[in-house]
Amino acid sequence: MKKISIKWYYFSFFVLNLINSYILMSGVVHPNLSNYRFEFSSFLTSLIGNTGILLAIFSLSFIFFKRPKGRSIFLLSFSFVFTFICFGLAIYTNIFSTFFKFSQLDCFNNPTTGNYILFYISYALKLSTDITQLIHLIPFILLIIIFIITDKSVIRYHYPAIKIGLLMTSLLFIVIPFFTLNASIQGTIYESSTNNLYGAHTAGVYDYYVYDFYHYLFPKEKVIQSYEISEIEDFLSYYEEDSYTNPINGETYTIANDATGLAVGKNLLIIQLEAIDDFAVGLELNGQIVMPTLTTLANNGLHYDEFYSTSGIGNTSDCEFSALTGLIGNGNDLTIFRYAGERYETLPKDFKVNGYDTFSLHGNTGDFYYRKYEHLRTLGFDRHYDLEYFQTLDQNLPLIHSYLDDKYFFNQLPSILENKSPYFGYAISLTSHSPYVPSPKIPTYDWGNLTDLASSYMNYCRYLDEALAIFINKMEEKGLLDDVVLVFYGDHTSSLFKPDYDSLFQTPSTDLSFRKNLQNVPLIIYNESLFSGAVHHKVCGTSDLYRTLSNLFGLTSKYHFGVDILSDEPGYIYSPRNLDIWYDNGSACYPSQSYTGDSSLYETIISTFETYKYHNDLILRTKYFA
Repeated sequence: MKKISIKWYYFSFFVLNLINSYILMSGVVHPNLSNYRFEFSSFLTSLIGNTGILLAIFSLSFIFFKRPKGRSIFLLSFSFVFTFICFGLAIYTNIFSTFFKFSQLDCFNNPTTGNYILFYISYALKLSTDITQLIHLIPFILLIIIFIITDKSVIRYHYPAIKIGLLMTSLLFIVIPFFTLNASIQGTIYESSTNNLYGAHTAGVYDYYVYDFYHYLFPKEKVIQSYEISEIEDFLSYYEEDSYTNPINGETYTIANDATGLAVGKNLLIIQLEAIDDFAVGLELNGQIVMPTLTTLANNGLHYDEFYSTSGIGNTSDCEFSALTGLIGNGNDLTIFRYAGERYETLPKDFKVNGYDTFSLHGNTGDFYYRKYEHLRTLGFDRHYDLEYFQTLDQNLPLIHSYLDDKYFFNQLPSILENKSPYFGYAISLTSHSPYVPSPKIPTYDWGNLTDLASSYMNYCRYLDEALAIFINKMEEKGLLDDVVLVFYGDHTSSLFKPDYDSLFQTPSTDLSFRKNLQNVPLIIYNESLFSGAVHHKVCGTSDLYRTLSNLFGLTSKYHFGVDILSDEPGYIYSPRNLDIWYDNGSACYPSQSYTGDSSLYETIISTFETYKYHNDLILRTKYFA
């Protein structure tokens, strides 16, 4: 067999690696990726950036190796690296709905992160066998084939000037997109925190990660300008008003409404449901209701079935921050690590002013997300009950995946509550944490024709539901239910993959509906003496909880972010991870500038979102409340 010229191998090195990057960026095979639409300018700069990195590697191969075989192996080795980048990003975005950022390595500050990493590796390995991920291996396999059939025996001399010229050209190609990216983000929602997907879209996947890695190694704090502080103060002044104009419908609303002070004299307990999606409420599979306790609570309380998570990459900790401050993490950084501070206005601080005992509870070590420090310093609780506290009660308490069993946790909770009044408690469930690795302590059920992952998730949902049943029964036994408003809400998406989600309903979903339904988490407000059972379809989210509960309990809060969920005021909510936006009778994908539903509101929603996110992220970046 006659072998092909090595020129074709060099050409294939560029073309196949470029194709791989654009398969990733297109989002065609990745339903959890809210992709940007390429225009000529963004395509050109990304092409220049990607080509610059490839050209740099190509130049180095000529500088380091005289023989074509050495160069070819060198190029093949780096093609493996580029394939790993695309393959890894594809898996990452299908789990977390966003691209990886090096600052997210902050998560290793968590003492038990190693356990989660091992679980997620097994999770990722299962996903890696899916065709939507394997497609990123095809260009590399083709390059191996071309490598095998390439004639690598012909040696040609190349002048040093040509080699250096190629390297200098590559450096120019690498740098140009950086200037373009920095110019394009000025005055936009990306100025304070560049979305990684946007960065890769503008500068090219390979080039952007050089840029991101450089800024991670050599962080440079942007100097806070006086005009930025003025912008923040003007922005905050709107949320201090008792009467204001809603930007969506132009109508005037007041902070006080029919729900103001309705729960005065009651206690408040928020129960954060780990990784529970709203579709699990009332879901029946193979003749069984998956979560009968939560479904009963939803039927007898106020159930908001269009409630969306505002979790960024900080997952549960981002939700805690958002629910208790009304602000939203930027989506790229772990908020509690990067932007903690003692001057935030928070719900626990407002309750404390009114004489409430405030505390949070969680079944993991207190160092996890720095809860034993930041729940007191940043969020303003009086006390945090962690795994170490519960171990003082019982050294042999039951653990699942190294953290406290929710059944034990919720069985102990009423005993803590009965000795407090008035109180505001914030209980965080844990056992149903992804990636739903099967455990002998989690009973299995026959849910019908589901994927293994979907079936395992249902088992964890049922286990949490049984823990909630233990809690409700014990609260009734102690006569504590009438005096407390219970708020159940899901912290973030279940992180199911599309085939697993589709198996639950035995029908294929669109990419947008898939992302929407995973971000749609439950909200149930329960106290039968105050509320009759009702389902509400109002679009709202985690960041609306602070204002809503402050008003319900008649508290005096300085800022009123979001909308009052108990009012009829229209609002919207967005995912800081992928920038999908939801509003009444519609939704929008900000990256692609597309929408569904009510088109008349689209431009107003986009403008309102851009103004809010720009200032929200500016508050975080300048550490205004730190």
